[in-house]
Amino acid sequence: MWADLDIAELEEVSRRVVTPVVEAMMRPGELTGVDVGVGQPPAWPCDADDTVGVPIVWVHLRAADDELVVRLGATTMERWRAEDVAVALEAAIDDWVVVSSFGWGEQRQGPAELPPADDAPGVLRF
Repeated sequence: MWADLDIAELEEVSRRVVTPVVEAMMRPGELTGVDVGVGQPPAWPCDADDTVGVPIVWVHLRAADDELVVRLGATTMERWRAEDVAVALEAAIDDWVVVSSFGWGEQRQGPAELPPADDAPGVLRF
């Protein structure tokens, strides 16, 4: 599909990308928190942000002493391909897990497929 995800719709991003990717790549009980938001990402140095003034959709994952913040995309581009956003999130989580205290040396796989745009809303389950 082409440009099937409205990145500014956080519920859609959570349901179609974040939930399936996180559930496929993380084991039950590993995460202590998951947040999806828009704006300045948490724990992201302001001077490192090359998109000052552009609202960014981000995911913040926490697991014991480890945390990961992934910028998913700018809201200035209305539509994105869900598959592209998922691949970027999968790569970031895989890079994080392999050096984390909970998954040292492990590589993880993302979901085989993503929910379609017209699917019923989902909920993060950990």
